[in-house]
Amino acid sequence: MKQNLFSKQRKRTPAFILYTLSFGVFAVISSLLGIMGLVPLIAQKFNISSAQASSIVSIFALIVTIAAPIMPLLCARIKPRVLFIFALSVFSITSFFSIFTNDFGTLFVLRIVPAVFHPIFIANALSVAGDLSVDKTKSAKFVSLVFLGISAGMVLGVSLATFLGAQYGFEVAMGFFFVLNLIALVNVLFFVPDLQLHIQAESAPVKENYFNLLKVQLSIFKSPVSWTSLIGTVCLMAAMYGFYNFLSTFLHESAGLTFSIISFLLFVYGGANIIGNFLAGRLLSKNAYLVIMLVPLLMMMAFAGIFIFELHMVLMGALLFILGILAGITHNSAQFMLSVPFPQAKILANGLYVSSSNLGISLGVALCGIVIVFIDTALKAHVASVSALFNNAVESICFVSIFLLVCAIVSIYMREKFLLH
Repeated sequence: MKQNLFSKQRKRTPAFILYTLSFGVFAVISSLLGIMGLVPLIAQKFNISSAQASSIVSIFALIVTIAAPIMPLLCARIKPRVLFIFALSVFSITSFFSIFTNDFGTLFVLRIVPAVFHPIFIANALSVAGDLSVDKTKSAKFVSLVFLGISAGMVLGVSLATFLGAQYGFEVAMGFFFVLNLIALVNVLFFVPDLQLHIQAESAPVKENYFNLLKVQLSIFKSPVSWTSLIGTVCLMAAMYGFYNFLSTFLHESAGLTFSIISFLLFVYGGANIIGNFLAGRLLSKNAYLVIMLVPLLMMMAFAGIFIFELHMVLMGALLFILGILAGITHNSAQFMLSVPFPQAKILANGLYVSSSNLGISLGVALCGIVIVFIDTALKAHVASVSALFNNAVESICFVSIFLLVCAIVSIYMREKFLLH
């Protein structure tokens, strides 16, 4: 008889626990990404430049990238429920004090501290989701419920925080983060039982000794599957978020859309992302290799279509809807690539997913920004070869994203070759 995930008597159904954790992820992601929409308010409130205000976002992302593979490992022997409670407590406390601070340096510290604990919550939530499934062939469906919280945080959390900040001020937006994390904390306290992860070696259980556990986790770096999966994840995230970061500018400058229409299209994109999460679990459970290979190809076609039909609003909306669904599936696929081949090292694998995703986002935004500046300079200098290809510098991000997707497909293909051997 298979062991149950719970070390004590089951208190709630797996689905109920997953939705509880999904809400926790929603709260954490909203706090992480929601601050991006508050940068102008931070600059105004603390009388600093926009560049200084945006540093609070970039430094947070950098710390998450560094901490993601390290912190979950250091906390590997601590039960997930304890980590969930601690991480949400940190987010709640720092958000609460952020409401009342009048010093940017203090706010900076209050934002940096939770960045260290962000990957602990996300990585353990993904690990618990995978363990809750008795039938391991269906674990992708369980994990997709956690990703639902990520997508909801990107769509609803960021939108609500930006709206509250614009209408009622910075303090109300921070209060929104505080309330979200406090509710998530109470939910975990009352509805998540004392979980115990099953960390297994390939042929035998890992001994209780922490150093043996650490050795097993780090063993995944010996496999080329882990490296090709990491490269593929970085390229996938870079392609998606490099485009998404400049999407508003692209729609305004290239397609000539008004900001009200752009807001609607962004909401459509985000809603499609949530749909993609629902589909991902079912599709990955049926044929993971086909999904992982096919989705980047479809994304390339969508990017090409956006470039070609940029002046047709209906087609543009349809393509963004499709791209949003594919983006939702891609998040799940990237986590699947890193975690499924290494069940004995799921803690580190999920931490690496968080880290490589953040690295990919930073790389994509930076690379697209550099290309846009280069193309814009060439257009102003009337370089014929460039002018023949691009009417606007922002159009180049479609080509950058396609190139990154090609790199991702090559990495995924090599990953599958290594898996077969």
